[in-house]
Amino acid sequence: MGERVPFSVISKANSFQYGPVCIDAACRGQGVFPRLFETMRLGMCARYPIGVTFINRLNPHSYHAHTKKLGMTVIDEFEFNDRPYYGLAFDMARSVLPNKVSP
Repeated sequence: MGERVPFSVISKANSFQYGPVCIDAACRGQGVFPRLFETMRLGMCARYPIGVTFINRLNPHSYHAHTKKLGMTVIDEFEFNDRPYYGLAFDMARSVLPNKVSP
């Protein structure tokens, strides 16, 4: 904790751990992931201004979904149990849906 991101400093008081999530293969590419994430974001944004998550660096599909579709920021890279991960953060005040105004 204490990592700087473009929008704040991460602490236990202002952040929560998001994930994991898995979208059924039959539903992928239909916008389910951003809509699911947006529903979670709306429920959590009043309490936490920052969300954090981690993705295995060997999972390019998840990396793409989180960084390109949701616009998350990579803030760290680390290893745990001999596995490499990206640490990511996101601004809970920002909608991930196009043309949406945040509360």
